[in-house]
Amino acid sequence: EAMTELIRCVALSRIVFGDEHWQVAQAYANLAHGYLSLRGLAPQAKLHCETGQAIMLTAPHSPSSPGERTNILKTLFTIYCTLGKANTHGMLGLIHLWMIRLSMSEMHCILAAHLLGVCLVAIRLSIQQEKPALAVERLKKTLKLLQLSVGEDSPELIPAYQDLAHAEDARQNHQQAIENLLQAHSIALASYTTDSKEAAETAHIMAKACAAAKDEEFEGLAEKYFVESLNSYELVYGSDSTEWLCVQDDLCHLLVRAKRHQEAIIRLQISLNVKASVFGEFSKELAETHHLMGGIRMAEGQLEKAYKHLNKCLDVQTILYGAQHKKTKSTQKTLDMLSKY
Repeated sequence: EAMTELIRCVALSRIVFGDEHWQVAQAYANLAHGYLSLRGLAPQAKLHCETGQAIMLTAPHSPSSPGERTNILKTLFTIYCTLGKANTHGMLGLIHLWMIRLSMSEMHCILAAHLLGVCLVAIRLSIQQEKPALAVERLKKTLKLLQLSVGEDSPELIPAYQDLAHAEDARQNHQQAIENLLQAHSIALASYTTDSKEAAETAHIMAKACAAAKDEEFEGLAEKYFVESLNSYELVYGSDSTEWLCVQDDLCHLLVRAKRHQEAIIRLQISLNVKASVFGEFSKELAETHHLMGGIRMAEGQLEKAYKHLNKCLDVQTILYGAQHKKTKSTQKTLDMLSKY
């Protein structure tokens, strides 16, 4: 519905203002932003950004008031920021982000959200280009600016702390990464309630980081935050939600790694019943759960139960992927091996 309205805005602005007015460029910029943020369609976003950009660069725009001048600059900001985000795998993104800075330098008042958006896109580009040290340096500066702008406990700091953790993790500095994620989670708990999706999300991210460290020191923390996230998601969405099931799967993998097989089986059995209802009897989610349960039963020496789960997994994989797919072939190979015992 939102996208339909944005498309209508483009059509109406062309009727009212003509094809070369800056407000037509503004409508295209908003449409491009919608395609990227709401649908994740970068090619369409770039196409509409380029249309808006062409209008802004080729047609004369003489602002009649300071307010109109600010709106023109904000339109440029939206165009270049969207282009920067859509080009996150190349240097072209950095060029567009540099152009944003030129636009922003002329604006007397910049919203904290705008500052955060530009800085975080530039930082993510640095991480993708394998420059985590540069990303950490930029993020720390961004955090200081944001703290001065919105306060030290503002929820607007959460994405910055999470990206800082990502950059620290890329430098193999797991301890510092986890500390930053803990700070993000603490802000979420202080800003929202424990039964909020924000608290559930930050707890899940924290848990995954602790689990990824593959250190016994962090395993207990990982379990704690997985359970915390599960409880929050259950209150927000219920235990039949995709969010809850995703966290449950992550927790089960942690339990398997810790050789706590019975606990994992109990949780997986609960997930199995829910997934059949949510995703259907022939879904990849159900196949993956049967595969994991089969692996656990094999590790426990319960070969008959392992065969049963893997056979169900094979049935689903054959329907989903076909008999010649590598996943199907791998499961068939395991079943052939089990049938010999």
